[in-house]
Amino acid sequence: MRPFSADIYLGKALSRESLLSACRLLAERVSFWLEKQGIVWQYLVVRLDLEGESLSFPRRFSRAQNPGSLYFHLKGIINDLRLPSPVEKITITVDGLRPAPARQLSFFGGQDPAREGRLREALAAASMVYPGAVITGSALAPSRREIMLAFYDPWRRSCRGANQAEGRME
Repeated sequence: MRPFSADIYLGKALSRESLLSACRLLAERVSFWLEKQGIVWQYLVVRLDLEGESLSFPRRFSRAQNPGSLYFHLKGIINDLRLPSPVEKITITVDGLRPAPARQLSFFGGQDPAREGRLREALAAASMVYPGAVITGSALAPSRREIMLAFYDPWRRSCRGANQAEGRME
């Protein structure tokens, strides 16, 4: 498959906020196209056109990336930049395009117990270094039990049924 590119003209932007907002727009545009086509990407190039010169920042990933992760990677590249002059245009190109792998949906996470253990150790080490800054997704989302019970109990997600979910009857 051929690479896909998108660009946006900024005039003469120097602030990091304007670059990040432009990257957000580009990421939305490109990831919409990728999702519509059902493809994933593995190679990213960010090209910044400055006054009189052009800078290119390529990133190659060992695994294919989900279209939704594009802004995350763009943000990492932009946050590391030290720009000598204003940016006139940003172009992003994704390559290494291929159809998204079809997998059987799993009701249970963690197919590799060793990977889960390494992940828990890394999170524990990071939370020791940065206390309060490391939050896992499971701490934010409702439990699987609550999600599954919501299919069978129509009152579970309503205001009236919220107290019943904790065992209290009204």
